[in-house]
Amino acid sequence: MKEIIIRMILYLICAKFTILFQINDDGEFVGRLGKLLNCMGVNLMESMQKVSKLNDAKGTETEDMIRYAVESKLDFMLEVLGNIYDDISCTVFDFSRDYLHVSLFLLFYFLLS
Repeated sequence: MKEIIIRMILYLICAKFTILFQINDDGEFVGRLGKLLNCMGVNLMESMQKVSKLNDAKGTETEDMIRYAVESKLDFMLEVLGNIYDDISCTVFDFSRDYLHVSLFLLFYFLLS
């Protein structure tokens, strides 16, 4: 039951972000959305690293849900990074750094194994 609720919340958050980014050109508001996106992304990356240490079936299901949540935020992260104003694009640096760190680690892990 909790997984269904989490999936519904993740879907609603993604839908809201899409609407907010499409209709708003205000730099201050987009900067605040970028900060919110950064916090969500960093926390998702931390939880993915914690869950990946579990070796059970429930851990892999949870990791897949977290990975989906992270991947659904990537479009918004790239949109904020591509903003013409530096103070807005720097709001998601932590999330992008953590995502690249984990992605490159997984890539090298699979290449070496």
